[in-house]
Amino acid sequence: MSEDPLLWPPPPVKVLIVTDDRGNFSDRAWGLNALIAALKTTPSVKVEVTTAHRQNTLESAEADHKNFRFDTHDLTQYDQIWLFGVYREKEPLSDKELRKLSEFMNDGGGVFATGDHENLGYAMCGKVPRVRSMRKWYYPKKDPTARTEQTDEPIAPPEFGPDRLDTLLSGSDDVFTLDDQSDDIPQTIYPTFYSVNDPTGKPYRWHTHPLLSGCRGTITVLPDHPHEGECYVPAKRDNKFTFDGHEVVEYPQSVAPVLVAHATVGVVPDPAKHFKGALNRQSFGVIGAYDGQLADVGRVVVDATWHHFFNINLIGDKENCDPVKRAGFLASEKGRQAYEDIKSYFRNIALWLAPPQVQLLMWWRTAWALRWHHQISMSLRPEYLADPNSLTFDEIRRVGHLARSARVEGIVVEWVGRLGIGALRPEIWDTLGSQVDPWLATAAESGGSALDPDLVIESALGAVVYGIAAEFPDPTAEAVARAETADWAEVLSPAVDRALALLSDHVQRTTEQLTGLGRTLSAG
Repeated sequence: MSEDPLLWPPPPVKVLIVTDDRGNFSDRAWGLNALIAALKTTPSVKVEVTTAHRQNTLESAEADHKNFRFDTHDLTQYDQIWLFGVYREKEPLSDKELRKLSEFMNDGGGVFATGDHENLGYAMCGKVPRVRSMRKWYYPKKDPTARTEQTDEPIAPPEFGPDRLDTLLSGSDDVFTLDDQSDDIPQTIYPTFYSVNDPTGKPYRWHTHPLLSGCRGTITVLPDHPHEGECYVPAKRDNKFTFDGHEVVEYPQSVAPVLVAHATVGVVPDPAKHFKGALNRQSFGVIGAYDGQLADVGRVVVDATWHHFFNINLIGDKENCDPVKRAGFLASEKGRQAYEDIKSYFRNIALWLAPPQVQLLMWWRTAWALRWHHQISMSLRPEYLADPNSLTFDEIRRVGHLARSARVEGIVVEWVGRLGIGALRPEIWDTLGSQVDPWLATAAESGGSALDPDLVIESALGAVVYGIAAEFPDPTAEAVARAETADWAEVLSPAVDRALALLSDHVQRTTEQLTGLGRTLSAG
């Protein structure tokens, strides 16, 4: 049982993390144990991590599986797979492995992938559908005759020279050194903002992607590094591949990936004070996302570099003589605050990549938790609990607004719309979703939405809270036990229907009022 006796245990999300070469699962510099510790404290779910290394070396000592191969392992036991590719071309995925991984993705499994500058990570990630074209993995050899077969791929950023993607900040002085990546000062990233516009083109409300929606607001920081990779949106999305006799459509139903955030290459006032020299100022894609669930396949997230996730960039270099760089973000209060935001990004990846059936469990448990939230449960009106049919639109919107502010914005807005309404009333959501979901972005193509999305999200959320409260009025052990085994689709359907009915009445009344006002103005 969870610590709060009113909450049943969170649903499990099973994550497989795979790395190679110098990547490892220890507390060493290129270890991933700080990331894993953050994932295991993800709210709403219980993240269960299995680790795998593609070699059997000293670096693989802590891995659950050594000499790992995708085609000899049962991937169906996982909800998502995280790829931290380090090797350039050594020990690449075989066609049989690519087939198994592609089948996992097409069956709804989520994938996260990252490498670093040039072709670091190409061996593991460079041919995986969607992953291969959402991030630059290819880097040419000096001898053109020795290049790999993927010569049509965009060239990844270099490690050296003024065109490298360098986000390093100089720390406490004006000298840029490699170990500045281990201090408590993060780089600033610039999230993409999404909205549903009204018919005049004015946004109702701006949203960041759920990946960058944190407990303290929008996430705008990542660890810095002097030579990152690059995420991008491919122009060509009609590729097909055949792996071991299995054909894969790279982007089914033409659903395209997006860039969730950009980073900026900084200015070096004095190149003599930077260990890599001068820089050309530019911006680049630092996080990319593909919502495969819109095409009935798995979601994908890519990141510019694994240095956003390695211990050396998070909790410092344990062998550094500088106490700040030995502790990383833990060295100061400001650093710890940035680290909390960065960990929220890690957890958001696990939440967003979860397959629909697991996200449905997350949504139901979140709705149940909101019903018992101290601010919300004390605010519910007894007269409406006694007679839910007497609920008013203003009341469900009031409670919905309270509930919305009690949880991380991005993922809850997505759950309320796509799962709270879409999963229960898909015939309505097919039309309504394009008018209220900021990440579908179809309202702008149709001339804007006359319906404020907040009306929909907050009324649905408020009705759901009241519906659960009417079904489970008292905080008893019997209520919790009954809730754990409840048919939540059945429990929440009347509440969603009530919200839609009240919303319909509100829209009709508003329309009549506007029509009457228009007639008055016209007559005048």
